[in-house]
Amino acid sequence: MKPLKTKLIVLLFLIIFIKMGFSQNYAVHLIPDSIKKNADIVVRHYEQNFTIKNSTNVVLNEKYVITFFSEKAAQRYGQFNVWYDKFEKINKISTKIYNKSGKLVSKSKKKDIHDYSSFSGSFFDDNRIKVISPVSNSYPYSVEYEYTKEIKQSFSLPTWTPYLYYNYNIGVEKSKLSVTCPNEYEFRKKEFKIHSPVVITETEKNTNYTWQVNYLTALNYEQYSPPKNKIFPHIKLAPNDFEMDGYKGNMETWQNFGTWLNLLNKDRNNISEETEEIIKQMVSQTTDTIQMIKAVYEYMQSKTRYVSIQVGIGGFQPFEASFVDEKGYGDCKALSNYTKSLLEITGIKSNYTIVQSGFFSQEIDTNFPSNTFNHAILCVPLSNDTIWLECTSQKNPFGYIGTHTDNRNVLIVTENGGKMVRTKKYTQNENVKKQIANVQILENSNAIATITTNYKGLQYDDLTTAFHVSPEEQKKWIYSKIDIPDYKLNKFSFTEDRKMIVPSATENLELEIINYTQKSGDRLFVTLNLMNKFYYKKPKSKKRTNEIYLRRERIEIDSITYQFPDGYKVEYAPEKEIVNTKFGDFEYSVEIVDNKIVYTRILKMNAGLFPSSDYVLLIDFFEKIAKADKQKVVLVKKE
Repeated sequence: MKPLKTKLIVLLFLIIFIKMGFSQNYAVHLIPDSIKKNADIVVRHYEQNFTIKNSTNVVLNEKYVITFFSEKAAQRYGQFNVWYDKFEKINKISTKIYNKSGKLVSKSKKKDIHDYSSFSGSFFDDNRIKVISPVSNSYPYSVEYEYTKEIKQSFSLPTWTPYLYYNYNIGVEKSKLSVTCPNEYEFRKKEFKIHSPVVITETEKNTNYTWQVNYLTALNYEQYSPPKNKIFPHIKLAPNDFEMDGYKGNMETWQNFGTWLNLLNKDRNNISEETEEIIKQMVSQTTDTIQMIKAVYEYMQSKTRYVSIQVGIGGFQPFEASFVDEKGYGDCKALSNYTKSLLEITGIKSNYTIVQSGFFSQEIDTNFPSNTFNHAILCVPLSNDTIWLECTSQKNPFGYIGTHTDNRNVLIVTENGGKMVRTKKYTQNENVKKQIANVQILENSNAIATITTNYKGLQYDDLTTAFHVSPEEQKKWIYSKIDIPDYKLNKFSFTEDRKMIVPSATENLELEIINYTQKSGDRLFVTLNLMNKFYYKKPKSKKRTNEIYLRRERIEIDSITYQFPDGYKVEYAPEKEIVNTKFGDFEYSVEIVDNKIVYTRILKMNAGLFPSSDYVLLIDFFEKIAKADKQKVVLVKKE
């Protein structure tokens, strides 16, 4: 009995020692200072393990530990969200909280797990989300998150980054990706800024690929940086052969990927005889192909509305055109397919197209076919041009796609499979904001201004918010955007020129500006730039790591005439200035004509990728613009 008792005591101490050692891994004082520097959170330990059994059986286990240093960081990153749908089953989900010493203080319980629909605004939706919100009021503290998910498809293998999130100000201690699959299973992988080599181990049946990265310092955000997938280290994974809901495909090439999408979309173009007759009658009065496309597009806009559909394979397969035709709604896939089907009635061919949308979307890697898309649009190729149709908007002018899908790689689906092309790039001369103003300066320092501003091309997006709301909401919107300290809006109006591809809109304002000039004795100081001053966040340092990325090019033109009071003359006016750089050009001038000041300002911004060493030049350019926009004219009373 005595030896057994001794063994039990030794075993008990061993268990306690192991648990203490395990907990001590999460003690905050063990984090190297270099990892904590500039970090809102530190990823202490991150493991993502994929076990691919076959094309319809994948198991994902993900475990990570985060140390939070502030309430703000915990609010941003602390909530544990695990998404799932009909192809996924969550077998395990849990959280544990450790104090700053690494001691376990609480574990999540079943009642802490909440289950919601993940698309509250969707009409059709079986995507769901499990949520746990672990909370501690004592900072710093650490949380361990873990879940296991069974996935019934191999279509979407994710992109992995050791930073856990594609976000700045995150430090990393240890991060690991592991993929285990049958020896005969083929998938593709592409590393970016991963400096640790992959470790490959084989057994009789399976092969394991493991990447491990340790001790990464937090990346700091730098203005005008390229998309995050050009900055953050990551590994992209994609299958060759895959299967989803019985639809087998191959993603080894973009052509093959498009062939699979063709399979999903097959025989989903049926339209009612009544609608078919309406379309035929509609286009019978013209032989102009563009006018026919425009008529069909505007018919679709008038008949439908956008509704997110996330049922079954609905995240990838459109509802039938007949469904949209009958119900009058659909998601981006369904509405694009519906418009394509309507055009087929007229004999006009178009291509269903998938795209990664968003103003700051990441660039699709054309050399690595994978599923990195989130939206569908329509491409109508013509002999001399291509028309792009955004089918989810009931308000877009015909042929205008806007900032969410402009100038990016997209996959069009042709009869022969997928083809990578690029959407329209709006040129500098197409992206123009032109402002003409007349300002009457009063002797009491107030001013009356009439301002006409035309927004063309992608600048048009700036005004679309105001087009389809009540006059009261329009008024609130104007007040929120005008950069004048104190004024009264007397009149306003908006007009549109819904020109194909490059539309424009005009805003007309009449303002009464309070204390526009600064009065000092017999002098009035007039700020020349009325309401289009250039602002930028001045960097703490001019040293830079990332390349400079200016995404869109544009032109701003301001022409303002100031009429000053009788009895005053110009005492001082700034000299004309011209600045020419690789990033763009800037110039302004001041002309005095009788009792008028004519101020002209032109800013041309170029797009492109520039070396980090040019950052000092860019800042110098911006500082010159900002300084010029503060220039004043001094008026003085005549003797």
